[in-house]
Formats: sequence, C-alpha cells, structure tokens
Amino acid sequence: MRMTPVRQRGMTTIGVVLLLAMIAFFVLIGLKLYPIYYDSFKVGAALDSLKADPTLAGKSSVEVVDRLMKRLSIDNVDHVEKSDVTVEKSGKGIRVSVEYEARKNIVGNVDVMVSFSKAVEVGN
Repeated sequence: MRMTPVRQRGMTTIGVVLLLAMIAFFVLIGLKLYPIYYDSFKVGAALDSLKADPTLAGKSSVEVVDRLMKRLSIDNVDHVEKSDVTVEKSGKGIRVSVEYEARKNIVGNVDVMVSFSKAVEVGN
C-alpha cells in the first residue's frame, strides 16, 4: 500500500493577520463615516420638518434659514453653515436646499470628504 501525503487545509498565520487587518480597516472606516451620514439624516429630517410647517411660505428667506439653523443646532449638526443653505422662491412656495461637505480624519494625514445635497419644496 502506498501512502500519500495529507494535504494541509486552512489559512496560514500571515493570511489570518492580513484578513484581520482588512476587517479592522473597514470597521475603522465605518466608525469614522457613521457620524457624518447620521448628521446627513438629521439634515433631511430638519428639512422635512420645514415642509410640514404651513406658515413658512410667507416668511422671508432669512427667517427660513434661521429656523433651519436652530433645528440643526438642536440636533447638534456641526457641518452645516448658514452659507450652505439657499432659499429660492418657486411658484406658490419656496425651495430650501442645503449643499455641504463634511471632512473627517481617518488616520494620520489621510482624510475623507463627503458631499451632500438635499432640498425640499415648502408651501406648495
């Protein structure tokens, strides 16, 4: 009877270390990006709450921006400035849009920048 060597199966130590490093990298990216996207959802919710306010269509653009900024301040959204908000008259109502960028440091001198653009029609 002839004996054949048994094939080894499984990953090597280097393979396991590389796999764990990749998993750690993606977890780090996810943990760093989650707050940015969570703030984006808060901005969308603040815009939707403006949409539900029927008295807002008669307000000036400065008052609309102030209301939005107060709501964002209550929600602790730091990435949106007054200059990122635009208010335009459209038909019977107004269009409120927010365009902003958020930058987050990942590791060392490596940053990630994410752009957001959200808009809502108020008073139509």
